Amino acid sequence: MMKKVKAFAVLLILSMSMVLSPIAHANFTDIPANHQFNKEINHLVNLGAISGYQDGTYRASQQVTRGQAAKILAISLRMPLINPNQPTFKDVPKSNANYQYIETLAAKGIIGGYEDGTFRPGNSLSRAQMSKIIANSFDLTERSFVMFQDVDRNAWYYPHIDQLATSKITTGYPDNTFKPNAIVTRGQIAAFVSRGIHGYDRNQFSYRDVYLKMSKAQVRTVEGIPSFERKNGETDDYIVYDYVNDSPLNTKITYQFLYGKLNVMEFDLDVKHIKPAETEAFFQHIVNNTNTPLFGPTTSNEKYKWTHSDISKDSLYAFWFSENGSRIELILKTNYESGTTMVLRIS
Repeated sequence: MMKKVKAFAVLLILSMSMVLSPIAHANFTDIPANHQFNKEINHLVNLGAISGYQDGTYRASQQVTRGQAAKILAISLRMPLINPNQPTFKDVPKSNANYQYIETLAAKGIIGGYEDGTFRPGNSLSRAQMSKIIANSFDLTERSFVMFQDVDRNAWYYPHIDQLATSKITTGYPDNTFKPNAIVTRGQIAAFVSRGIHGYDRNQFSYRDVYLKMSKAQVRTVEGIPSFERKNGETDDYIVYDYVNDSPLNTKITYQFLYGKLNVMEFDLDVKHIKPAETEAFFQHIVNNTNTPLFGPTTSNEKYKWTHSDISKDSLYAFWFSENGSRIELILKTNYESGTTMVLRIS
């Protein structure tokens, strides 16, 4: 058992430093490895959200329609699709190929139609319109008042463009313009959506492609939790995710958010079936063998000292800081009534 536990400890910690990379490359004939959107296009291909043409091309400069954009977003965000009997828009009947995608996004308030009751699914999409859709899709709220020389601060779309720029989803053009009235292309929508999913600071601590400071929608997307579907026990500030794998230890993960951004990851490791002596050895193995160089050295020479909190509980505690400043805490508690618990906490 101890060999298995140690193996899991190594896998657990190593996986925390992994960065998302596409599992396969589509090899479109018109998307070379050095194409500016190569990574983002392949990301969405792997999600099943986009595809190429029969001649092997992707055609990144081709315009994307409003209906196509709805499909790409709904699939990328893993949204449970709805299929209402009564269409929301008079020009999007149930027979429309993108009917369910459009209805799903409309029901979530991510997209809307025009005053005449139409959606115009075959129309192109401006970059200003796309900025609002992306901001709504990924719960972007943070702003830093980024200025582009062609974006009026009083324009209806300015807050959304600012949210995208603040979240590093867009940087605009080299001449410091955003071109809000330009039409979104297939290459650009791949970039918008892919960066929306992973539009965070990669210098932050990460675990299985979830990074501190992500929005709630981004965490849901990475974990494969259907967007906008509240889980049992979930609040506006917490997501509890049961991670079951083939390792000796299953894990309950709690993601805690502050002001809409991921602030704390807490991993409750199932160690109840492990003998107390082996559990303590597992604790020491994590601290001794897996915190450097990923997290930096521990901060105390007394990291193995048991502290007695009351008659029925003892705890073993260690903490250290990662190179990017995240605080890593490992806590092992014994309780004669409820058994042994181990918690790894990152903030």
